[in-house]
Amino acid sequence: MRAGALLAAAAALLAADEVPAGVVVRAGRLLADRCITCHGPERADGGIRLDRPLDLALVVTPRRPDSSHLIRLVTLGAGDALLMPPATAGPRLDAWEVELLRQWILLGADPFPAAPASR
Repeated sequence: MRAGALLAAAAALLAADEVPAGVVVRAGRLLADRCITCHGPERADGGIRLDRPLDLALVVTPRRPDSSHLIRLVTLGAGDALLMPPATAGPRLDAWEVELLRQWILLGADPFPAAPASR
């Protein structure tokens, strides 16, 4: 399946199956599962803590995913040193996960409720 078709399918699933609150919760869970270990209360790589709204505002432009540094970082090429998460921290985000973050940002990137990691 082509990348564009995959993203369109992911967007359609989100639109059909998610209410905005669901997107917020799922985005929060995704960030908790995949990002908070390195960008949270115990560690703040790059000086960024994604569990704090002021730090989150440094990498997210509400309602503008294509202007959000977070989206740029998770969609960089595989060999780019700034790609998040780095290869040492686990696999890169898949197209559905990136689209979830895009949808959350489009909805305004509202702060998400604290959610325990699902792993």
